[in-house]
Amino acid sequence: MGLLYPIWLLAILPVGALCFLVFWTYKRHRIVTERMFAPGKRKFYKPSLRLGLRLVSVLTLLLVLAGPHLGWQDETLTNRQKEIYFLLDVSNSMNCSDLKPSRLSKSKKLIQQMAQNLNGEKMGLIAFTDYGYTTCPLTRDVRMLNLFVNLLETRQFGNRGTNYRKALNECLNRFPPSKGLFRPSKRFIVMFSDGENFSDPYQSVLNKLKSSNIRVIGVGVGTEQRCFVTQIDENGNAQRLFDNKGQVAISKFEDTQLRILSAETQGKYFRFDNNNNPEIEILDYLNRQSASASETLLVKQEYNVFIPLIGFSLLCWLVSMFILPEKVNKKNYINI
Repeated sequence: MGLLYPIWLLAILPVGALCFLVFWTYKRHRIVTERMFAPGKRKFYKPSLRLGLRLVSVLTLLLVLAGPHLGWQDETLTNRQKEIYFLLDVSNSMNCSDLKPSRLSKSKKLIQQMAQNLNGEKMGLIAFTDYGYTTCPLTRDVRMLNLFVNLLETRQFGNRGTNYRKALNECLNRFPPSKGLFRPSKRFIVMFSDGENFSDPYQSVLNKLKSSNIRVIGVGVGTEQRCFVTQIDENGNAQRLFDNKGQVAISKFEDTQLRILSAETQGKYFRFDNNNNPEIEILDYLNRQSASASETLLVKQEYNVFIPLIGFSLLCWLVSMFILPEKVNKKNYINI
């Protein structure tokens, strides 16, 4: 048996001195005690045993403070906690109905299903059009995340274009800084979009993602079918949109930039259309991500025995409380 904090054993010296003083006082008053009580009338009355039990109880507690353990076991600690932001395109083109009932509705449902299977991880939600909007910060509360996913609609936002640069920059700003011994083992952005992007070049943001070790999982939402861009009003009715030339706006699925984003950040790209539901593949990819060698720590885990010792100490003290003498009749008292 080893001790984690042997310094506590030094307390045995003052405790031992105190016990000697108690024992000496007990001897001096033994005659008085026998005059006032009738120890012979109580079968199990053992004053020396009572004192010994209490002494053992106190010494056992001191041993507990010293941290006794039976041995050591090597244990590898890793920080497998993932931080995941779902980045959802809520621009007008996501209301296209090539995926029934719409690209946006199908994406929202997929996010909710994935969140249920990733229960325990830190997850957040950022919606984007021409700007990025943090709808739900990182949380382990899946119900709260799903609530915010349900509430998302294109009509909530005044600007309804698509800007990858501002969306990714919002994600970067929302990941908390690393603290403590471990850095978060993996950080991900799961980005849902139909691929239409009207932002300025965003190479600087891409470089920050790579330097921060944040991987982008691109999810291309849509089919090759050209479809009319619609806008959903407050009553839930779809209205076709027109471009600057007065012609009906048409959305064309384009996933080139999503593929580049995923490849540049060492992430992975998935296609989401009528023939491909990437839920299982994305979850499998996320679950296979584990801590790297620099994010692990080998520690010694002791087999401590302090709980049985505390129980033994309490038992000794309780037994000592029942070892009591019986008081004699008042007529037998002797004036002292």
